[in-house]
Amino acid sequence: MDFNMPGNGISPSASARDRSRTPVPPSRGQQLLGTVKSFNGTWGFLQSPEIAGDILCHTRDSPQLTGLPLLPGEAVKFHIMQGPGSPQNNGMKALNVQRQEPADMQDAEWATGALTNNTQQPSQHSQVSERVLGTLKKKLGSNGFCSVEGFADDVLLGDRCLAEAGLNLQTLQIGANLTFEMTMSPKGYRAINIRQAANAGLPGNEGERVVGTLKKIHLNDGFCSVEGYNNDILLGYKELMEAGIILQTMQLGDSLTFDIVAGFKGYHAVNIQKSHVGKRVVGMLKKTHGSNGFCSVEGVANDVLLGDRCLAEAGLNLQTLQIGENLTFEMTMTPKGYRAINIQLAAADTQTQPKHVGQRSVGRLKSVKGSVAFCFVEGVSGDVLLAESSLNDSGVPLERLQVGDVLSFDMARGPKGYYATNIQKELEIH
Repeated sequence: MDFNMPGNGISPSASARDRSRTPVPPSRGQQLLGTVKSFNGTWGFLQSPEIAGDILCHTRDSPQLTGLPLLPGEAVKFHIMQGPGSPQNNGMKALNVQRQEPADMQDAEWATGALTNNTQQPSQHSQVSERVLGTLKKKLGSNGFCSVEGFADDVLLGDRCLAEAGLNLQTLQIGANLTFEMTMSPKGYRAINIRQAANAGLPGNEGERVVGTLKKIHLNDGFCSVEGYNNDILLGYKELMEAGIILQTMQLGDSLTFDIVAGFKGYHAVNIQKSHVGKRVVGMLKKTHGSNGFCSVEGVANDVLLGDRCLAEAGLNLQTLQIGENLTFEMTMTPKGYRAINIQLAAADTQTQPKHVGQRSVGRLKSVKGSVAFCFVEGVSGDVLLAESSLNDSGVPLERLQVGDVLSFDMARGPKGYYATNIQKELEIH
C-alpha cells in the first residue's frame, strides 16, 4: 500500500476528471448526508463529502420522497448503490432519499459551503434557493404569481414581500421579469428578496393580449407564430391544461389568443384561449347602441362589435336590420374585444328564426331563479329568458318585479332558446 496517498484513495497525480469519477465506497448499508446540487422535476444530482463526484438521484428510487420537488442546497440523507459509470454522476446512484431532520443537520456542518469552494449554501431550516429569474404570470388581489423555468408550480409574490422590496403590484405588467430567492412553505414556493429584473427585451406589446397561429405540435407542447416575434411562442402543457384546451383536438393554422411572457429559453404563452380571429362566422344581431350593433356568436363569451364604419363599408344600414337577424363576418381582436369585418347578410336559408324574433311581444313573469327571470308568452313554445344584464340595461331591476307582472320586450333567439331585450314593465289594467 502507498502510504503517501491521501485519505480519499486518489493519487495526487490523478486528473481532476479522474478524481470526479472515482468514488470512495462507504461502509456497507451506511446512510450518507448530503445536499442537492440540482434538481429538475423528477431527477437531479446530490453531493456528499464522503463521495467524490455527483450522485444521481431519481424519484423512482425514492418512493417516500413526496411533496414539493427538492431545491438546490437542500439537505438530504440517502443510501447509495453502484450503477453504470458516467462522467456526470460517477456511477453512484442515490436510494431512499429523504429530507434531513433538524437533528441530522447538527452533524452536517459541511453543508454550509464545503462542497462549493466556500460558497455559502442555504440550510434546511430556511430552505432558500439560489437567486432565480421569474416572469409575472397573474395577479390575484394583492398577491402576484410568477412562473420559473424548471418548476411546475407558480411562485407566490406575497404583498408583504413586495412591500419590503418597494414594489407595487399594480404597476407591474404581466410578463414583467423579477429576480428573487425561493423558500418552501406548507402551500408551495414563495419569493423573498424580490427585485425587478432588467427588461428582457419583449416587443412593444408586452402585457397585451396577442393572437397567434398554431404552427407545430411536439408531444404535449404547441408552438405559435405571432406577428412581430422572430421566434415561435411556446404553448406549454401546463398552461394548455389550465385553459381547458386539448392540443390533440386542434389543427395547424388554428388561432389562439394569449399573453406573452419571457423565460430562460424564450417566450411562452399564458392565459390561453381559443380564438375565432380570421374565421368567417355566423352571428345574430342582439342589440343596437347608437350607430353600432352587437352580435352574439355561438362559442364566444362576449358580444362582437358591428362598428358603424364596417357596416357602411358593407353597404348595410343598421336601422333596417332587425334584432335576431343573422349576419356573417370575420372576427378581429382589438384591446377591447372582438370586432366584425367584411360583414354580409346571411343567406336566406340561415334566416330561419321564428316569426316572434325581432318583434315586440308581451309576456307575464312566470318565475325568478337567482339573478334571472322567465316569462310566458302566448304562442311561444318555451319560456323567454330575462337575463340580469338585459334587465339592468333596460332600467328594470329584478328586485322590483313580482311573479305575474306584465312586461313587453323585443324577442331574440340564442343557442339555448328565446331571450328578451329592451324590456319594459307594463301597467296592468284591471
